[in-house]
Amino acid sequence: MRGGIIVNTYAWLNSDGKHCQQKRRGPPPPCSAREWICFDPVEHTYTDERGRVYLSGTGFVSRMDDQPFNAEKVAIECAAQREGAYANMSPQEIMAQWESTADVGTECHEAIELSIKGKWRNDDSDPLQPIVDQFQHWLYSARRGAKTKPERILWDRERLLCGTADVVSYYPLENEFVIDDVKTWRELTDDRKKHAAEQVTLYAQMLTKLTGIPAKVGGVIMFENYFDKRGGSVLSFVPLKERSEQIQPAIWAREYECRCEEEAMALTISGGVKATPKRVVIHGVEGVGKSTFASRFPSPVFIDTEGSTDEMDVQRLPSPKDWNAAKQLVADIRDEPKVQFKTLVIDTIDWLEDRAAVSVAKSKNKKRLADIGYGKGELALAEEMKAFLDILDAIQAKHGVHVVLTAHTAVKRFDPPDMPEGFDRYELKLKKHTSPIVREWCNLLLFANFESESRQNEGGKAKGVADGSKRWMHTRRTDAYDAKNRCGLDNPLPFRYASIQHVIEGEKAKTKETK
Repeated sequence: MRGGIIVNTYAWLNSDGKHCQQKRRGPPPPCSAREWICFDPVEHTYTDERGRVYLSGTGFVSRMDDQPFNAEKVAIECAAQREGAYANMSPQEIMAQWESTADVGTECHEAIELSIKGKWRNDDSDPLQPIVDQFQHWLYSARRGAKTKPERILWDRERLLCGTADVVSYYPLENEFVIDDVKTWRELTDDRKKHAAEQVTLYAQMLTKLTGIPAKVGGVIMFENYFDKRGGSVLSFVPLKERSEQIQPAIWAREYECRCEEEAMALTISGGVKATPKRVVIHGVEGVGKSTFASRFPSPVFIDTEGSTDEMDVQRLPSPKDWNAAKQLVADIRDEPKVQFKTLVIDTIDWLEDRAAVSVAKSKNKKRLADIGYGKGELALAEEMKAFLDILDAIQAKHGVHVVLTAHTAVKRFDPPDMPEGFDRYELKLKKHTSPIVREWCNLLLFANFESESRQNEGGKAKGVADGSKRWMHTRRTDAYDAKNRCGLDNPLPFRYASIQHVIEGEKAKTKETK
């Protein structure tokens, strides 16, 4: 993350066939390559320039197991133990500890990445410094003469497989690669060793296919007891054996799966405008009438989070008291065989985000999101909100309903990288990582405000004279506010449902009288 903006990692092959990689904010890198792969750190997904989603290397290896790992099931089994590390812990507490453990592992990976790039700060007071020292010593002795790079994105476009190799070393004299895996495990069990070997073997095959240069399987660089001691852990290296015979059947199955998907898509090509339920986000200043506007949608039912509809004659579902209750409520809607409404309204999404922040902080044993550190709290919050939106997508796909989110507006400072000075603008009142996810999710992002104008008095000073009787909604983004639409709407429009009724209900919809 840089400056509160999500930084994606792009990888591609240049005209000489050389593997290139770059972290960037926003669009892909300006390069001659027509094909590239992007890693999104919030959604943890790999996509290419065509928008195709790739199966991760970790997911591919997990699918090879007869009994894939089920975190919730394993947590319940651990909680039933009367002795050992998980004694007297609930399944929720165990899973929270696993999440904390993953965060600590991320620390180690980031420190090693900075170390390889020569950007690690030499500070003896930092608990990660001994980790970096151990790794540098191992790298010098074990990979002498090699050019080493960290966190390399590798992919296979035919099989739609992608993953990130922790450490990739290239030996110029031998003209070959060696791939190593970095783990912060307490111990290396047989199952863990098997999974690591299969994953590194897969990455070696992908790298060979990408570059035409042989790639070998290295081993696991393991920091034992890192979770408990951090800087006091001990590095060990465990060589891995190539497991091509084990992963090849899974590779063939993956090829067959991708061919079937392509054939199915080829048979279902269609044209023209497709009538689909809409995903709408309405934000605006206080009192402009967001809830009233949403109530005009077809057969709406509200999830009222803060009592905005108490004085309105609308249908409501039970108001969730906290984040878990909100997630359970929408999950119940998703699982219903049939629903009796045509529009689901959540009023407001920023209230839910506040409750989600409390839940994330509590899961990390912190009082506030900011106490988690390294910006990881807001990243975890963004993942929670993305999962919530995914449930809303499932509701829409199953029941064919419109989904409307209302939100408050906040005036925030915006500093464009291509302009000498920043400026204030109206934006969604959401955290910095959640806001872009919600903006990208919706078909319509509408900003509602009162009409305002200023006139000069006799002294030459400007004075606002608007009486609040006229309201407008903005449908296209400007430097002053966030807005968008994918339906060809004019900008601005009177803030009443009739202005967009043809988009929601179709061109032949009967116009309603709305205020």
